[in-house]
Amino acid sequence: MNKDATIGYSPIVHVRTLLRKTSKLGVDPNTILRKCNLSFTLDDVETGKILCLNRPHFSTIVRTCLLTATAAFSSGNRQIMGRLDFDLMCYGCLQCSTLEEAIVRQIDILNLQHGSQGCLKLHRQGASAILEIQTFPAEVDWEFIFVLNAFSVFHRLFGWLIGEDLHDVAFFTDFDLSMQSDARRLSPYSSLKFGCDRNEMRFSAKQLTRPIVKSHLDLVEFLKYFPFDSSLPQREAQSWSDTVRAHYKATLYRGQALPTTSELAASLGLSGATLRRRLDDERSSIRTIKEEARMELAVQYLDRSTLTIDELAAHLDFSSSKAFTRAFNSWKGMTPARYRELAAKCGARSGYREKIFKAEIESGDWRRSVMDLQ
Repeated sequence: MNKDATIGYSPIVHVRTLLRKTSKLGVDPNTILRKCNLSFTLDDVETGKILCLNRPHFSTIVRTCLLTATAAFSSGNRQIMGRLDFDLMCYGCLQCSTLEEAIVRQIDILNLQHGSQGCLKLHRQGASAILEIQTFPAEVDWEFIFVLNAFSVFHRLFGWLIGEDLHDVAFFTDFDLSMQSDARRLSPYSSLKFGCDRNEMRFSAKQLTRPIVKSHLDLVEFLKYFPFDSSLPQREAQSWSDTVRAHYKATLYRGQALPTTSELAASLGLSGATLRRRLDDERSSIRTIKEEARMELAVQYLDRSTLTIDELAAHLDFSSSKAFTRAFNSWKGMTPARYRELAAKCGARSGYREKIFKAEIESGDWRRSVMDLQ
């Protein structure tokens, strides 16, 4: 009996399995590790010299293995979705109002690839939303890996977009039980069901109407390791305070008026009293979170945008620039203008995603700002 067959999911087992699978494609696993600028070898992993991996190392190895495999199975009409294409798909989701709209947009983008990247279908069945997944065609072991990867990517992305965990999640695959040992090594989901008609992820249909609460500012950080870290545990559970803060930041980012407590609670499927009670349990409040959201965005805009103080005050839903300056001074002990002056002296950060972000703020056109960087 293969000893790995009884091992539960862990990042190091995940990486070891991917490296073994990649070696069957004729690629030396140690070459992959060197490409990742890592000094250890597969033998070090096999013999237990390497017992854990941090998020950057895990993500880099997974990325290199998956891209190596997709390249091996590509042909003239089946091309790999590049990093920029994937980032554009994620940016496109942020233009949507609800999770359902975001999923439909992803489906449309994949359809533009004429099915070469696989395809998605979304429908409802009773209280469940069902996402059907057809992945990049490949040899059976790797096609199963692509399915598992898609499960973790969409599960993580959908929850991140709405700022809360997906409810009643279940995974179904058309692969048979002979793939169960690979699933244990490559997937954190113990609820995976085999021998089904299709590859599907199911979750509560109520969450399809949840609003998108993330902004392009959040996406810059999220894409630092995503999607290649999608099977790793999230750093921390999303609290109600985090969820409310994300709603406020997304609303302010779009230049919209902040919702009332009743409107916000309704969008979360709660009553106003229940939302206040849950925040009180976390020793927080609507007022405190609203101020935190404004402060975080104010700092980010002052650091990275060219909006005037008057424009920024209006964007953050203040009654006047004087009110904004008074609030900012209470947060940081200085005026917004002084903060911007000090931030400029520290030097603007360079890099592809930061350039995208700056162009988006100044033009409001994410498509043009991204394409200009190619």
